[in-house]
Amino acid sequence: MLMPKDTFIAEIGRTRKSISISELIAIKETYCISIQIIMNRAKVLGSITEKYYIGFRIWLNKSDSRKPETGYGNYLGREQSTRFKQLLYRAASEEVVSMSKAANLANQKLATFRDEFVQI
Repeated sequence: MLMPKDTFIAEIGRTRKSISISELIAIKETYCISIQIIMNRAKVLGSITEKYYIGFRIWLNKSDSRKPETGYGNYLGREQSTRFKQLLYRAASEEVVSMSKAANLANQKLATFRDEFVQI
């Protein structure tokens, strides 16, 4: 994996209760790393528990379309900051802010934000 531990911790955090698919897609689009690899790395570094990782794998395996990550972002190679949106997804996922507050900060309607935000 071409993402050092310090960079990974800065993106995901030391410990997480939950991670949204939107966060994983943003990281995938920035670093060109599979969401499955990102979640595995989070488990190895202790950012998520083994139980949460198993739950992710079960969620992933429930649908054949999820395994190849079709529709879950592509590496864009763009030079555009997505950090604010990643932080909003993280705050909503960790319930630091409500979904409506996160949508407001993203300058989106709540329904649009909820469509983007898929919690695992």
